[in-house]
Amino acid sequence: MATDENREGRPPDPTVGPSSVELFAKLGVTTLLVEPGQLTESKAPTGESGVSRPFRVLGTGGSTITGVSLDPELQQLLGTTSDNPALLAHQMITQMVGTWLADDQARGSILRIDESSDPDVVAARGRYDAVEKRYNEAKDKQSASAGTAEEQLKKLEQFRQFSSEATYPEDLAASHAQYLAAKALIDEIAASGTDVQLQGYSDYSGTKLRVQVWESNRDRVTQSFIDTAREYTVKNAFRQQEWLEKADPRLADLAKVLPEGDARLGEAKSAVAAMRAFIRQEQLEKAAKVFMRPEKYKGKDADALRALAKKAVMTKFPKSAILKVKLVSSGWGPPEGGVQWTDNTRSAIEVRTTSYFSVEVAAREGQDVMLHRVYLYKEKVNGKLQPAKSYVVGSQMMLAQNVK
Repeated sequence: MATDENREGRPPDPTVGPSSVELFAKLGVTTLLVEPGQLTESKAPTGESGVSRPFRVLGTGGSTITGVSLDPELQQLLGTTSDNPALLAHQMITQMVGTWLADDQARGSILRIDESSDPDVVAARGRYDAVEKRYNEAKDKQSASAGTAEEQLKKLEQFRQFSSEATYPEDLAASHAQYLAAKALIDEIAASGTDVQLQGYSDYSGTKLRVQVWESNRDRVTQSFIDTAREYTVKNAFRQQEWLEKADPRLADLAKVLPEGDARLGEAKSAVAAMRAFIRQEQLEKAAKVFMRPEKYKGKDADALRALAKKAVMTKFPKSAILKVKLVSSGWGPPEGGVQWTDNTRSAIEVRTTSYFSVEVAAREGQDVMLHRVYLYKEKVNGKLQPAKSYVVGSQMMLAQNVK
């Protein structure tokens, strides 16, 4: 028999009879959920359905257990499929509010969501369960990590000077170690659930933002490197010599900062290889049109002038092998210059004139042959002739068969 003041009944299910109540108590079961029809000899309190409050189920030997019953009217509405679900929801809420406001005692309605319920209700319950699970997990993490938030906040101080700015791969490489340390701490904070506790602290929000900006800059710099290599693979394109010289070191830096297995590293290497192959072909086409000018000078000091030109080339390109030297000027040019100040203080003047002589030197450098244009020059200062000197004014590639 079951009772709650004016309500009492017996469960008709033969598998759950009065003798089961005592067993439930021994098993630690505290509440029994029953269908309204499972209770016989029941009488609801005046003015209510009898399913809005718990009651006592009596078993053999004076044993009892708390019982609650499904609300049959609400349960029926829950399983009803309608083109106007909002109306059904309104009906259910109205009934539940009416039950709640019946008197000053705590009341509620119990519903069961199963395969008989409307599919949209089942789906909504699934979403609710997922949100509740995430909430409980976050709450558990927060409780477990209460003692570590202060320690993590202290660790975040070291990243106040962490710079996420980057223009070239070498900038990323320079800050890579700090980025890895900062990201590891931010990930640790997220995993431990202390991110909720650290919200509002500038060290946390600032470090997290700098990590995100660094990753964004890494993507931008990597793409810019690839784009530049592709832009240089255009006929007669303007190419910065410094960029060409730093291509390999920058590829090495990208290998350090990109995640392992990132396809963009291979893309960057391919772009540089294609660029170099294109530039090489372009150089060979231009080199085919480069020839040495005929020799014109016949003076007795020709050998000395050739030696002076060779000295200029070997000083600037010590690994060169001289192939041919041609004195392409017919003689020294007319003196240039005149009266000028000796220095910036303008305290004294001098008469300085300079004469020039052009020489072309073909030299092999590795697999290439280069044509160097050399100026020989001699100066006369206040009428006194100075020893002749030389320097390379320009170089370009030529084909070996054009060295004649």
